Amino acid sequence: MPKVWTDPWVLKLRREVELRNYAKTTCNIYSQILAAFLAAHPGDPRKATRETICGYLHDLDTRAGLSASTRNLYRHALTFFFRQVLRLNSPVKDLPASRGTQKLPDIFSAPQVAALLESPDNPKHKLMLAFTYGCGLRVSEIVHLKLRDIDIERRIVRVLEAKGGKDRQVFLPESLVTELQTYLTFYRPFAFLFESRIPGRPLTKRTVQAAFESAKSKAGIQSQGGIHALRHSFATHMLEAGTDLRYIQVLLGHNDMKTTERYTHVRTSHFPTLPSPLDMLRKNR
Repeated sequence: MPKVWTDPWVLKLRREVELRNYAKTTCNIYSQILAAFLAAHPGDPRKATRETICGYLHDLDTRAGLSASTRNLYRHALTFFFRQVLRLNSPVKDLPASRGTQKLPDIFSAPQVAALLESPDNPKHKLMLAFTYGCGLRVSEIVHLKLRDIDIERRIVRVLEAKGGKDRQVFLPESLVTELQTYLTFYRPFAFLFESRIPGRPLTKRTVQAAFESAKSKAGIQSQGGIHALRHSFATHMLEAGTDLRYIQVLLGHNDMKTTERYTHVRTSHFPTLPSPLDMLRKNR
């Protein structure tokens, strides 16, 4: 355990976070943020005032050069500590949020996606990228996808303990079924769908990202966008095909409709549900 996490206040924070079954990443980030705050303001945190905390957050705004989203993460972590650990509300009451510019997500066109998905020579990489786009998955969800999570007969993929600790179901594109069955017969993975050379061990996120970058380069795609752009593209292509925005929100696992609207560049509702964009892309080739 890192030394800063042995601080008694940080240990109390970690216990409260873990009791709420937050993601391990959230627990670690909150711990690091609290440790940084305690280092900047040594002493009993129960004596901290709202002015102290606002001054600390203001310094992050003006000196540290952090993005608005990161500064807001500091605000959330400190608010959690004072309210849930110390049971104090006044030091963090109505802390102002940091506002930043909203960047539109990177999107690939349908021809770019088609070229990218066909470019890998490695069948595992090809299927991996097709799953990422065809199911609208995050890279962390791809590497943790297990064989038991896939129901080929019902055309369902279960995404378990995703971002925020939530479970959801997405559809398995019809066009992936034969490719998936061939892959399973040849590779015979033990537990995870996409395993490393060690049976039962998943690929690392870096391996998936490297496979994406290689496929993108081979496809001659010069536009910006990492592997997460495949997820953005999935949502945008579904919307452009006339799929209900609420349905897209459920497939992506978003809590807030505004997040889905940002991904798809539009505010809309009440469209009929259509097939997977991967199915449509391959049928139109």
